[in-house]
Amino acid sequence: MSEIFNDLWPEKFNNKTNGITQRRWLYTSNQNLSALISGKIGPGWVKKCSELEKLVPFADDPDFRKKWREVKYQNKKWFVEKMKKWEGLRLNPDSLFDVPDKTHA
Repeated sequence: MSEIFNDLWPEKFNNKTNGITQRRWLYTSNQNLSALISGKIGPGWVKKCSELEKLVPFADDPDFRKKWREVKYQNKKWFVEKMKKWEGLRLNPDSLFDVPDKTHA
C-alpha cells in the first residue's frame, strides 16, 4: 500500500532512523559478543557492516561456536540475575528471551 502512496505523493515519504546502525547497536549493547567478534575478525566491523562477512568461515568452527554459545549464556545469566534483583522474578537461564538492550542497567 505504501508504494501506491509513494507514487502519488513521493515528496511526503522519506526514511528516518533512530541514528544507530545494527553494528553500533551490537557493539554497545553486547560487549561480550562484540569482543568475541573483534577477536576473530578485528574491529573493522564496527564501522563497516560488510566486515561481518568475515565471520562466515567460522560458522562451522566448533571452538568459535562454543565461545558464541558461552557468550549468549553469560548474557542470559546476567539478565536472569537482573530480573531477580529488579523484579523479584526467578527465571531459568535456559529459557528463550527476546531482550533488545542491556546498556541501560
